[in-house]
Amino acid sequence: TIRTGALRVFINGCFDLVHAGHFNAIRQAQQVGASCGRPVHVVVGVHSSAAILLRKGPTTMTDLERGIVVAGARWTSELVTDLPYIELGVDLLDTLQADFIVHGDDVVVVAGGAGMFDEARDAQRLKVVKRTEGLSTTTLLNRMLGGQSGHLCGMLATTQRLLDFGPDPSQRPRNPDNVVYLAGDWDLFNAGHVEVLWHAAQFGTLVVGVFDDIVAEEVLGEVPIYALMERVMCVLPMRCVADVIIGAPKLVTTEFVAALNIRTVFGHCDVDGVRIEPPRVPSLTRQILVQRVRDSRGEYVVRNETCIAKEQSYVSNKSFVEES
Repeated sequence: TIRTGALRVFINGCFDLVHAGHFNAIRQAQQVGASCGRPVHVVVGVHSSAAILLRKGPTTMTDLERGIVVAGARWTSELVTDLPYIELGVDLLDTLQADFIVHGDDVVVVAGGAGMFDEARDAQRLKVVKRTEGLSTTTLLNRMLGGQSGHLCGMLATTQRLLDFGPDPSQRPRNPDNVVYLAGDWDLFNAGHVEVLWHAAQFGTLVVGVFDDIVAEEVLGEVPIYALMERVMCVLPMRCVADVIIGAPKLVTTEFVAALNIRTVFGHCDVDGVRIEPPRVPSLTRQILVQRVRDSRGEYVVRNETCIAKEQSYVSNKSFVEES
């Protein structure tokens, strides 16, 4: 059946320890649809924690927490939750009225050894996009468990990706007379961060400052898990964010306020004439996530031993895939 109107594109994932690679996958799903010359409606499916536990191991975030972050991305049109971790075939696509499913170039295997998308592929309803290099929930958990530092590895933050992640200039909600500024480390980006950002955006055009790794370490008292550009590329895709300051200063000065025409600052500011608002207290924090991993360290170690082996196999056999 040929449908008219918006092209419905489906993309699924676990989206635990949500990172820039997840956002890049959703972005590419939207872009693949746009290349067909029709309006695009991106349906994002999130697997349940119970289903993920059986196939990969424990999640660090609840179903609701993961859904909140994914729903906040500017490319997400619709959210589907509680997905099983099984083959996602034509029946599901038809139920969701999706024209096709999008996934990265890594093969996902379900119980019994079948590929998660074999049926969709055979029906020519699978579109493969580039899996973002150097970043995954497994690599981030490895950092949290004492593995490689975020300063030494990660995704390639190219200028093209930064442009792709940001809002279209023609669609940017811009009111230069009502700029709101909120700065932070934004490490282990989570639902609490999304709550804080949406709250601040109610006050005006939201510009977000992201501290560099040195300042973030001062604020956190330890090295951030996500490197600077990984944190930038978590904040930038949020629908409520108009712009991002990369490597933002810790102090908000008179010159800084004048340069951006800031009217409201969330947090500390000694500049005369600027409205000061207290940041929203989030329901989820970085500290809570770190503690969850520490409390169940053994389970996450076991999870990562299996997942790291799979990722190494994928990387060793990886070939070039053009990014959408």
